[in-house]
Amino acid sequence: MTIDLLIHCGADIDAMDFDGNTPLHILLRNFSPSYVFKIIDILCNAGAHLDYVNKKGHTPLKLVSKFHKKVTEELKKRMDVIRLKCSCARLIRQEQFSYQNILSTSLVNFIQKH
Repeated sequence: MTIDLLIHCGADIDAMDFDGNTPLHILLRNFSPSYVFKIIDILCNAGAHLDYVNKKGHTPLKLVSKFHKKVTEELKKRMDVIRLKCSCARLIRQEQFSYQNILSTSLVNFIQKH
């Protein structure tokens, strides 16, 4: 209920801490299996990005222990539906295209998060 309320009040579901961790990164690094699926569902339905990388280059999926197969399967299933703009942002970073002086600040920030 708290997460729904925060999202309804405009909380940034992709806010990053100093290390670039989003709420999904933090959830999947320190989760209790009893509530993780509900929170993943809420955040993903609100548009959270499963493909954002933190400063160590880890997506939320990479932070899930190999012992939590159901969580990994759920995230992989959701990542199969990655948006086109996210795929383009990742491609730009992987191919190391020069974009900083060409695109707007908001697009540069979006690309850097992928």
